[in-house]
Amino acid sequence: MSLLVDACLGHSIPRTPIWIMRQAGRYLPEYQAIRGRHDFLTMLHTPELAAKITLQPIRRFDFDAAIIFSDILVIPEAMGHPFQLKDGLGPCFEEAVDSCESIEKLLVADITQLNYVFESISLVRNELDKDKALIGFSGAPWTIATYLVEGGPHKDHRRIRGLMYSDPASLSLLMEKLTRGIIEYVKEQIRAGVDVIQIFDTNAGLLTRNTFERFSLPYLKRIVAAVKEEKVPVILFVKGGNSWLDLIKSTNGDVIGIDWAIPLSEVRSIVGENISLQGNLDPTVLYANRNTIRNEVIELLKSYGTGHRHIFNLGHGIFPDVPLDAVQVLVDTVKEESPKFHFLDKDEIFS
Repeated sequence: MSLLVDACLGHSIPRTPIWIMRQAGRYLPEYQAIRGRHDFLTMLHTPELAAKITLQPIRRFDFDAAIIFSDILVIPEAMGHPFQLKDGLGPCFEEAVDSCESIEKLLVADITQLNYVFESISLVRNELDKDKALIGFSGAPWTIATYLVEGGPHKDHRRIRGLMYSDPASLSLLMEKLTRGIIEYVKEQIRAGVDVIQIFDTNAGLLTRNTFERFSLPYLKRIVAAVKEEKVPVILFVKGGNSWLDLIKSTNGDVIGIDWAIPLSEVRSIVGENISLQGNLDPTVLYANRNTIRNEVIELLKSYGTGHRHIFNLGHGIFPDVPLDAVQVLVDTVKEESPKFHFLDKDEIFS
């Protein structure tokens, strides 16, 4: 079993495992070399290219886990609603799904349309060392819904926020359709060979506590339960949800991913000792000099403290212009400094 899976489950480990969000992508020159020959959607839909991109950061930095190169918007694609990347805007849909009629017409995802993802997973698993975990993922229903209802990225998300109040039944129907598709999608990723599933609810910060409880939490609980039925750990990353940690804990996920806006010591005191934490270095620390990076990493390790339930990560995705040397300092420091936070239990000392 890998360090990362052991950390998810709270098993004793010799050091803190590390991977970083968006590690398979645009900050690497080897990724840019592929990107110079292929557009994003071609890379996404070609298993051999997606597998190669997935493995690039492992080969360069020796992270403890690979995360499959994919996108959260493949679920709408399987619902008959493909996206395109527009320069200066990002992923966009030809038509927004923002009315009762359009939501009713939207299909539940046909997961066979995503076989290219499962083929990518199989290729990576065959090449990845057994001591490295392979992470599969999906966007959460709420976060995917924000893109569908807005038609793409949007600053204030007024359409979906308005839909919550003007037509909550239609929004609930959209969440139901997305949830059914996501459950089948993550289960198929597990069958293809992933060791861990991460669910990204990166737009949850748009919600109030009450609307999170109504339009996100019940669906997250169903997805987490479905993953755990497959005997695979699940990481739940709810960006902006630091004031709802009790609700996030109630999903019964194995790991809570934390953004950089709250100390891990505080999170640990709130959620207790029976759940693992992932995070939560501010990604902008990687613009600093070597000594500053080392010091910030050590302070974060101290913030979590002694124990086996910490997975080191950034508090969100890595920026595309981060110096590669900074990433190497990050990885080296975690590997060098974290063992002191993993003291053996008494039973292990005297066994």
